[in-house]
Amino acid sequence: MTTAGAALSPVLEAWLGRRSRFHHDWLNNRFRPFLHARRAALEECEIFGTALEDSLAEQLREWEAHFAEGAALVAEAGEALSPAQQVDCELFAGVGEPLRAWMRETVAALHRDRSNLAQLVAAAEAALREADRLYREVSARVLAPTGSRGGVPAVPALIEAVRQLSRAISALPHEIELA
Repeated sequence: MTTAGAALSPVLEAWLGRRSRFHHDWLNNRFRPFLHARRAALEECEIFGTALEDSLAEQLREWEAHFAEGAALVAEAGEALSPAQQVDCELFAGVGEPLRAWMRETVAALHRDRSNLAQLVAAAEAALREADRLYREVSARVLAPTGSRGGVPAVPALIEAVRQLSRAISALPHEIELA
C-alpha cells in the first residue's frame, strides 16, 4: 500500500523536489553525460599529468557544488519517506501532542522494522561516498596535476560510481510506502 492517492506532506514534497533537482536535472542530465562525453579528455589528462582545460574543469567542479545537495537528499530520505509524518495530517489534528509524538515514534519504528528503506538509504549513502572519493581522486589528477603520471586512469571508476549513485537514488521510493 502507498500514499499515491493522498496529498503529499510538505516534507515529502520538499524532498521530492530536491531529488528531482539533484538526481534528474543535474546528475543524470548534466554530470553523467559530461563524464561520458569528456571521458577521453579526462583520461588523457590523468595519464599524461596535464591540466584539464578551464571550461571542462568548471564542469567537473560542479560535483563540489552539488555534493551537499546530494548528501542532504540521502540524509533526509528516511524522514521524508516515513509514514510517521502522516500523524501530523488533519485527521489527527484533535489528538494531543504527547499522544501524537508517541504515534510518530511508533509508526516510525514499525516502518523501520517492516521496510527496507534503511538499507536503501545506506546503499545510497555508500554510493555517494564512493562517487565523492573517486571524484576527489580524479580532480586531484586533472585539476592540479603534478606532471607525467602513467598508470590506470580513475575516470572509468568515477563514471561507474556515478552510475551506481544514480541507481541507488532511483531505488529509493518516490512516495511513502505503507507496508
